Amino acid sequence: VVKQDVWPFITFLFVVVAAPYFIYKMFPDVKPTYDDDMDNESDVATVLFPYQAMNPDEVSLVPQSQVIVAPQHLQPNFQGWILVSSNGVIGLVPASHLQFGSCPD
Repeated sequence: VVKQDVWPFITFLFVVVAAPYFIYKMFPDVKPTYDDDMDNESDVATVLFPYQAMNPDEVSLVPQSQVIVAPQHLQPNFQGWILVSSNGVIGLVPASHLQFGSCPD
């Protein structure tokens, strides 16, 4: 029977368990970048034209109402559509039906 030294194994275990903890303690202010986006308030847009949803992932729009526009990182990867929330319903709407900023006159 060959007796092996356990100190290399204990040292390895200490490094594997303790190193992440010490790194975390050395850099407590490091936060993921997406947290900064969550602090910003969402944009609000005014509906210019009526729109009737044709698919379950779309939202119907009423002119002159306000919708909340989802943050940029949640927007779809195709042009012409914007992800919004209207009266508690979340879905896509045509971008041409919205005006960002102040209410139209």
